[in-house]
Amino acid sequence: MIFIFILASFNLIASLTMLYIEKKDNISSLESFGLSRKGVFQIFFFEGLLISGIGILAGLVVGYFVCFLQLKFSLLVIPGPNIPFPINISLSDFFLVFFSVSILSVLFSYFPTKILLKQRGN
Repeated sequence: MIFIFILASFNLIASLTMLYIEKKDNISSLESFGLSRKGVFQIFFFEGLLISGIGILAGLVVGYFVCFLQLKFSLLVIPGPNIPFPINISLSDFFLVFFSVSILSVLFSYFPTKILLKQRGN
């Protein structure tokens, strides 16, 4: 589980960083409209949070739906003994995943935006 979590974190960093790199030219347009650096930071930061939040919610819904299907219909079986693959769903796991991914999303939205604006200012 931790390995999957680490891979997902790198995927999140890469996608948010690419988003900021693609939007780098839009910063000058926003500044020419009179938007301050703080306003530009807020736009890109909250855009990253929105993308991450949608991904978190969609991932949790799909993940728990798949777990429900496994519990109800035993879609995956262990080869050999042909018993259903065991799954345990707990509320503490839900909150642990939700809060840890949320914290990482905030960090991975904040730092690329700060770095992008710092590079743009030089």
